[in-house]
Amino acid sequence: MAKVNYYEVLRVPVNAGDDEIVAAHHRLVSLLVPDLHPRASAAAKRELCEAVKLVDTARGVLTRPALRREHDSELGKPAPSEPPADPTNTDGCMICGSTPANHVVFRRQQGMLYRRRIWRVEGTVCRDCGRSVGRDWQSRTLIAGWWGMISLFVNSYYVLANTVELFGLFGLDRPDRDPATASPLPAPLDPKPPLILRLGPLFFVALIVVIILVNRAGA
Repeated sequence: MAKVNYYEVLRVPVNAGDDEIVAAHHRLVSLLVPDLHPRASAAAKRELCEAVKLVDTARGVLTRPALRREHDSELGKPAPSEPPADPTNTDGCMICGSTPANHVVFRRQQGMLYRRRIWRVEGTVCRDCGRSVGRDWQSRTLIAGWWGMISLFVNSYYVLANTVELFGLFGLDRPDRDPATASPLPAPLDPKPPLILRLGPLFFVALIVVIILVNRAGA
């Protein structure tokens, strides 16, 4: 069985420092946590769990000097006197390794009257992985992001920004994955169903209708 290249899994160069490795691990985990993919099938959630374990293992190996030296030796990494080659696929999706891919930032929040909770996820993703993550985040912020004076205005920006990112992904070609590429998932995430069929947009439309009816009743 071929040795998994943990540098490729985390998409970091072979000379990456611990801070860079930890940051890469955080970005990937924030995209892969099964709880953030509520519509995924049971099989897909199992794959996501295994992907998180792989990413955790990659961080554990590359941040421990002895394990990292052993890993480098198994990969045949050049000696320190030689220029290190960078095996990472920097142009591919950080989730599945497919190309083409775009850099995206998705945001969501939970409004709580006088305070709010915010989340942000960033990474390079293919069309399908990006739509899968982006649609989930957009649907959630359309439900939970409006409840508060500050949240009302901020969430309008979040919804608009997420929409722009999602439209940018539509221009990408179908994901094409090189089987030799090491990545947390062996195939792109399933982006179905479309955003319009999810609870968030339906809830938002219903909320607007209720506000209109209340205003007419009070007029």
